[in-house]
This record gives sequence, structure tokens and C-alpha cells, in this order.
Amino acid sequence: IIGRVTLNGGDAPAGTNVFLFREGIQIESTQTASDGQYRFYVPVGSYSARASRAGFAEAEVPVTVGDITNAARADINMTSL
Repeated sequence: IIGRVTLNGGDAPAGTNVFLFREGIQIESTQTASDGQYRFYVPVGSYSARASRAGFAEAEVPVTVGDITNAARADINMTSL
């Protein structure tokens, strides 16, 4: 799974926490790079990616990995509080 977190208002997304859930259970977490990119290496299945950052509303998107040879994309846009 690859994706990019964007923050409304133009704030830099570096260091945003991204959590990966499968069937409602957190299975992995990471932080975004300076450009907002993140990635998880997971098997075929259904997931949700949730971004969390101080001053912004949490945002979550569903993502399905159907083929491990092609990355599934899960971009997340966060709105300031």
C-alpha cells in the first residue's frame, strides 16, 4: 500500500502518523516522509489507513490489496480543526 497524506492549509505533512487496520485491528503504523508519502507491505486483503496529526481531524480511507505485484493506493487528505 502506498499513499500520500496532504494537509489543507499547506502545512508540511512530514511526520504525520499513519495507522493500518485490518478488520478493525491496528496491524501496523508508520510516519510520513517529508513529501507526505507512506507505505506498508501487506498481503492481499481489505484494510483501512488512518492518518493522525495534532491540530487536524483524523482521516481514514479504505484500501483493498488485490494483487501483491501492483501497489494499492490510499491517499489521505486531512482537514484542520
